[in-house]
Amino acid sequence: MKLHCAGTLQKKLGVQYKPAPAPLDPLNSWYASVIPDTHVTSILLTLTAVHFTVLLWDLQPNQLADLDRYIVQRIREALQSYQIPQDIIDRYIPKDTVAEKCGAATGTASARMTVVSNQVRKLLRKGKTPQEVEDHINTTSISARGEMAGTSPAAAILALLQKRAPFVPREAVDPVPAMELEVSLDLLIYQARRTLIVPADITFYTLHQYLQQAYRWADCHLHEFILPRKRGREYEQHILDENIDSCFPDPHDVQDREARLKDYLKARDSFQYLYDFGDSWALHIRVSRLIPSCTMDLPLCTLCDGAAPPEDVGGVYGFAAFYKIVQNSKAPEYKDTVDWVGSDWFQPDTTDDINRRIHNLSSWADTDLDC
Repeated sequence: MKLHCAGTLQKKLGVQYKPAPAPLDPLNSWYASVIPDTHVTSILLTLTAVHFTVLLWDLQPNQLADLDRYIVQRIREALQSYQIPQDIIDRYIPKDTVAEKCGAATGTASARMTVVSNQVRKLLRKGKTPQEVEDHINTTSISARGEMAGTSPAAAILALLQKRAPFVPREAVDPVPAMELEVSLDLLIYQARRTLIVPADITFYTLHQYLQQAYRWADCHLHEFILPRKRGREYEQHILDENIDSCFPDPHDVQDREARLKDYLKARDSFQYLYDFGDSWALHIRVSRLIPSCTMDLPLCTLCDGAAPPEDVGGVYGFAAFYKIVQNSKAPEYKDTVDWVGSDWFQPDTTDDINRRIHNLSSWADTDLDC
């Protein structure tokens, strides 16, 4: 975890830290500042993504000297006090975690820290004890827009930690023919790669849905699959989104809801998935192997490497400009860009994240869409 130290805390510690470079993981970015106007040394610790707050009151010299570890201890104690399961706490912040100190970045997180700090000072002036202040902030609904609105910080952090819980596949699964697909998206700066194992009998439309989840897109643009010419097929095969209305339809074109992978793909075949004809995302997909009898809980993502570009960023060149801005917190456009993309983008996906999403989808996709 990263501990973003405000100037007041850096001065208290007699050090100066550089801000951590973006992108930052909002669930592992805690902000710390000295609470002013108190007769004892006290620190306000806030996970600004959800306003979850921990007060470190009346710190002794030995605790300040070992602040990296003491903060971890206090966060764990605070999470326990709100009945967050111990196994979730241990995965999130193990006992032996050492906080990595850095300077506090400006922008949205800093503004949220100021809001919480003002609230803490107001409650202390009213005579509330530190524990009462902490409980009041963590159990009061957040005044915010979006999915956090109406949720307390304690409930919000539990929901986020549960989303990060490992994906647990089913153990007893009937064997089915399957395909392993290696997917890559060239973003010039890096490759955003995914590996998916999917049933061979699904339609290309269901594969489209899985790819949307794998790249964390919102399925708000047209798409198509393009299979190149090969022996036995002397034409380029287009498998289309049903919403594409062509003035000059090709007799070989088929809709993605009507075409199944097993009827068009063999081992080592390569094809393209095009999404958003404005941004023009072109994913290269290769059938790395066929699995005649697969007993894994499918679909399954086994590799996630590289963050996917956000929707409507402007294609590869727009993404390059976006990426340059979010890597530099001093850029004039930094705050507006971070506010536009949202904090979730800075939380890197894992295979567990993708597997949870595609399994939530597949609970209805294969019955509703492939029949």
